Amino acid sequence: MKSILAFFFLATVLFPVSSFGEDSQYCTQEYFKKISTLYQNRNPETAKIIFQVLCCGDQISKESKRGQFTALVGGYMQENPSLIDHLFTSASSVKNTDAAKIYLDGLWLCSTNECRNKLKERPFQLPAEDVNNLLAESPPDLFSMPINDPATLDFLWGFFFGAGDTKIVDRVYQLLADNWKDLNSSDPIGANRRMLLAAARWSLVSIASQHEFVKDQLEKKNSTVAQALLKEIEMK
Repeated sequence: MKSILAFFFLATVLFPVSSFGEDSQYCTQEYFKKISTLYQNRNPETAKIIFQVLCCGDQISKESKRGQFTALVGGYMQENPSLIDHLFTSASSVKNTDAAKIYLDGLWLCSTNECRNKLKERPFQLPAEDVNNLLAESPPDLFSMPINDPATLDFLWGFFFGAGDTKIVDRVYQLLADNWKDLNSSDPIGANRRMLLAAARWSLVSIASQHEFVKDQLEKKNSTVAQALLKEIEMK
């Protein structure tokens, strides 16, 4: 998967303070649940605390989380253009360089007119040259990009949590449906491929067990694969 991580400000300190930025009052199950169902919480109050929650446990600074968080924020802004400025307020208030990078990458991934216009305002004093470079680069197409590794899977699910787009559910389901025989066979398919398919299966079953409308998507599928997945969900 082509990296969509921020390729600017790598050696620049955006804020003259710690890059940690955690506020423990937001590190509770109540707020974690808001983030895991972000697509259901489309309001300024939630938008203004997104980055505070992502900073909990310094998760926002972990390389393994960067793509997923970028997709989460980008998907949320794409579906909720009126909340773009509220997310900027959240990203600014945590005074965290990684939050700034994820916000900027999220704007780029979002790619709507509203997001592109926000980039042109040069948030966080982003140099004009970097703005032009971002605007000239097309973001990946989440609905056609190959799913070749678990990182891409995390990226797609991040977008789903932000946007609530069921086409992401369909993509993960189709990956499993196309490879169901291999996944349930003892024949060698390669360790990386098996790990990807196992991750796709686990993530879809886990998320469907927690998000009713994901389960509803599976119930609409008239296939033995969907029925097998639904049985696994019922066993959770």
